[in-house]
Amino acid sequence: MDINYLISEDKILRSPWISTDIPKISLTEFLTLALEKYGDKPLVVSHDKSRSYTAQDVLLSSRRFASALIRRGLKLGDVFCICTANNVDYAAAALGAMNAGAIITLGKPMDKAEELRFRLEQTNSVYLLVEKKNLDKAKEATKYLPNFQEILVFEKSEDCPSFLELVEEDDGSAFTGSPAIDPKETPLLLTFSSGTTGLPKAIVHTHYTFLSAVIIATHPSVWKISQDDIVLGMYPFCHVAGFLFLIITLSEGVTLSVVPSYESDLFLEVIEKHKVSVVPVAVSIVYRLLRNPNVHQYNLTSVKEILTGGAPLNQESNEEVVMKAFPFLRSFRQCYGLSEILSVASVEKGNITPNSVGKLTPSTELKVVDLATGVALGPNEGGEFYVRGLQMMKGYLDNPKATAEVFTEDGWFKTGDFGHYDSEGNLYITDRLKEMIKSGFHQVSPTEIESVLCSHQVIEDAAVVGIPDSTLGEVPYGFVVIRPDSHVTPENILRFISARLAPQKQLKGLEFIDKIPRSQFGKIERKYLKDHVVQKLKK
Repeated sequence: MDINYLISEDKILRSPWISTDIPKISLTEFLTLALEKYGDKPLVVSHDKSRSYTAQDVLLSSRRFASALIRRGLKLGDVFCICTANNVDYAAAALGAMNAGAIITLGKPMDKAEELRFRLEQTNSVYLLVEKKNLDKAKEATKYLPNFQEILVFEKSEDCPSFLELVEEDDGSAFTGSPAIDPKETPLLLTFSSGTTGLPKAIVHTHYTFLSAVIIATHPSVWKISQDDIVLGMYPFCHVAGFLFLIITLSEGVTLSVVPSYESDLFLEVIEKHKVSVVPVAVSIVYRLLRNPNVHQYNLTSVKEILTGGAPLNQESNEEVVMKAFPFLRSFRQCYGLSEILSVASVEKGNITPNSVGKLTPSTELKVVDLATGVALGPNEGGEFYVRGLQMMKGYLDNPKATAEVFTEDGWFKTGDFGHYDSEGNLYITDRLKEMIKSGFHQVSPTEIESVLCSHQVIEDAAVVGIPDSTLGEVPYGFVVIRPDSHVTPENILRFISARLAPQKQLKGLEFIDKIPRSQFGKIERKYLKDHVVQKLKK
């Protein structure tokens, strides 16, 4: 492909795909119109097949739940927090709350009471919907919150109102249709930043920005799915990417097989039992598929496509490695997005572009900016990604200072990701700027050092962090997981690195550990490792 026609004179890279038209309606109106087309088709199925919702069931239950919430006092603009593991009722509950006029915020079921309280306080949540097993935590988290009104649970309960009972008992008559709103201005979803450099910030997506992400993601170049596909519902709905996948499957009328646990091998059973064909998962699950000896005990041949995001794949577990390990796959693709700007890039269906997160999605622009000069760079030149598109957040909730820091005056969002694009327009992410090691005058990439470490025949996984140094500011420090029965020493590994990397990239220390700590989405928990080394040096 001649990329020149995609790049403007001021070195702005544009999507190769035609811009998308976004209807000026609410997400709830859009979903209602979509669901009405699919009738009795099963859309959401529990992992054990004991319960399911057709499209008509989702519509009916969501309208009844909306009616019940309106009767209980929910007003347009009230914040409704859903804090649960993936379950079969989630779609109807979320759509019901949105139909009633609520702004949805996503709580993580694994959070402690104080963490949940922080999210509820930051978003000024009025209602909280949890699993019954987390009811005590919910009560603790909502104590003394001034504007909070009510806890609900999914299951039938004598302790508080239940989603299932409200849906059974309400006739739906208090819900008279989706509220009249301005889609571009009215908030729909409050999600949170990762909090890499401080406390997490609440991100505001309007009906328009989130609907833009849904329509962009369902473009044939991004996530082309057929009516016959069965999608694995494993990516946590409490994460904005998982919530986006959920809404996409509803809007496309595709069956979603829900997996409630992210940690066990249950998803392998679900793939086999439900004959799942499309698997959207975090990078950590890809690594588990490659390394888990139990994988080959299951028949996974129904899977035709794997989509992954959340963090870039390392070069030792890239697309070619996965396709070779599972030859029945037709496609393995990386996607790229952030909580603040969804659906930025994707590898085109049917293509294999190793280590790339693909080309820009429709209606999206990008420029690569030099860290020192702020000048826009061309193909194969590394810098920070600035992105602009319809799917961009409105801003951080009640935080104009933080919002101003991440947006330029002409509307570019500073992603904090470091990378480049090639002559074909494929994007490559090499690091998070916040994770780069500032050693003297050098910006050292931990990912590059990790890649070299993982090329050693006995190293299964690796992580590199920057630790304080009185002369250089920071120096690289490494952690590796070695294969059982290996007799290599840290000194052997340091010599291996010394022969392959420049002086500023040499490790100033190395530890063998049993497991590299990663988030549920596959991102290395560098802060934990860095704190470990700092505490060790203090002793």
